[in-house]
Amino acid sequence: MSDWLAHAQRAIEQARREWADTGVALLPLGRRFDAARLPAQLILATVGMCDPLEVTERLHRFLNGPVLFDGRLMGGTFYALMRPSPGQPWKHQAAAPRLSTGTYLGVPKIGRTKPPG
Repeated sequence: MSDWLAHAQRAIEQARREWADTGVALLPLGRRFDAARLPAQLILATVGMCDPLEVTERLHRFLNGPVLFDGRLMGGTFYALMRPSPGQPWKHQAAAPRLSTGTYLGVPKIGRTKPPG
């Protein structure tokens, strides 16, 4: 999984260095994957749970794909990674904006569950 994520960078060693140095790599979106930004309040209310790690695991199983949680801002945000689809409209843009080309996402080292990342 780390190799797949690292290939979002044109220089994959940069992602590996960032994970080694800080535990978080800044990866460009739109090339290998996009991300839907899901407000934690919306997700936590929907699933009726309050532990972000448990919710992240449940979302991962439900969506059948990678899910990240960033608890630093505004009560937290979940990011569901998805295939890029340039030019296709995203019908959930108002509630869960799709982030793509021109945006970078801080992706923690695999297995990291505590800040930073």
